[in-house]
Amino acid sequence: MKKDSAKVGFDADEVLEIAVQIEKNGADFYRRASRLLNGQSSLLMAGLAAKEEEHRKAFLDLREKWVPQHALVAAHDADGVVAAYLRAIAGGYVFPTGKRGVVHLRGDESPMDVVRIGIQAEKDSIVLYVGILGALLAARTKTVVERILREEEKHLADLGALMLELSQAR
Repeated sequence: MKKDSAKVGFDADEVLEIAVQIEKNGADFYRRASRLLNGQSSLLMAGLAAKEEEHRKAFLDLREKWVPQHALVAAHDADGVVAAYLRAIAGGYVFPTGKRGVVHLRGDESPMDVVRIGIQAEKDSIVLYVGILGALLAARTKTVVERILREEEKHLADLGALMLELSQAR
């Protein structure tokens, strides 16, 4: 954590670390969903897992090449509550994982159930990134988070289209 008088923040690298974790959790979720489902639904989930993995790699690339390690991000957080909240959201609420890091699926979910879980997780990630965006100090870091946010919006749009397709197939 970097300190600047009454401001405590975390840098762009840490924001991207959170994004990478969210994407990893999403890829794990969709891979597990793919194994639990059959036929076309399994293939659709495998495709979503691949997209999450592509985004994880893109965020890793941003982390390594684009973001200066010193770019200050966060706002007033004297007690470190905002940083703790963001890490908790990334690790436990956006594509929540269990004790062994396995994404929660019982195994009896329908394709529609899995899509609904994915949609909720994508919405949660969007809320998280909008919250981060509102706390930013550095313009360049805002650009990074806006890019992440656009990616999450694409995920949500893809899942919405999939939900429509599944509902029409019934």
